[in-house]
Amino acid sequence: MLVSLSEILLPAQKEKYAVGSFNVINLEYAIGIVEAAEATKSPVILQIAPSILSLYRFAPIVSACRKLAIASSVPVCLHLDHGKDFNMVAKSLHLGFSSVMFDGSLLSLDENINITSSLVNLAHLQGISVEAEIGIVGKDEEESSEKKYPQSQSTDVKEAMLFMQKTKVDALAVSVGNIHGVNSPSIQLDEHLLSELHQALQVPLVLHGSSGVLDSSIQTAIQKGICKINVATRIINQVSECLISHYQDKTHFHHYKDLINEIILSVKSEVINRIVVFGSENKA
Repeated sequence: MLVSLSEILLPAQKEKYAVGSFNVINLEYAIGIVEAAEATKSPVILQIAPSILSLYRFAPIVSACRKLAIASSVPVCLHLDHGKDFNMVAKSLHLGFSSVMFDGSLLSLDENINITSSLVNLAHLQGISVEAEIGIVGKDEEESSEKKYPQSQSTDVKEAMLFMQKTKVDALAVSVGNIHGVNSPSIQLDEHLLSELHQALQVPLVLHGSSGVLDSSIQTAIQKGICKINVATRIINQVSECLISHYQDKTHFHHYKDLINEIILSVKSEVINRIVVFGSENKA
């Protein structure tokens, strides 16, 4: 069933588990994610980045994911990830998303508040949830490795409190030592800062860049208010290994449908792994 972000995160906040938000690269990813959620009886979030939206000419990929969500036996939120332009996010409100993220983390606090507030007003009229970000999670997963990434900047508790008071967003992404695009787990999150944010804010907190964070630190973070955890790099790496294995020692390939199924199973396996770590199995 298709649900908003709030419908999925408020129970997670109350019961202290986190819902995985998994990046959709193509239809195989979306199918694998939903099948994993159904197999574990877990709520799940399908999130689509602006670059993927553009690649698939916007509406087709959203429409396909929306139909998967509606047909699913578990709650599925369809979420726009890291929208950084007002017009683009506003346009996406009419594509079929049940949740959107406006990422104004590189703007001034006032600009971030003003744009986010406008989008919250538009989205809430349509029953669509809004996620925003305060602080800077280093490295931009949407950019090439040749570009200079913004330096991480930890979330300021007072700024976050003011932001929440002014915008009334449904979920807030925070920077507590997490970094986008790290290939292997090595990061220990700033648990003290996370505790302060959890105590100061009533909103469900979001962890971006989870692929580089140790599982033990992720599970501690869930107890300190993290309710939504974004996952992209881990799944991309898993699928890459699947593709390498499939094509190794092969000079030609006749049955693409076999490869499609292998990708779905590869995504499904990694998503199940994360669902168990996040504690959301049997929560649907």
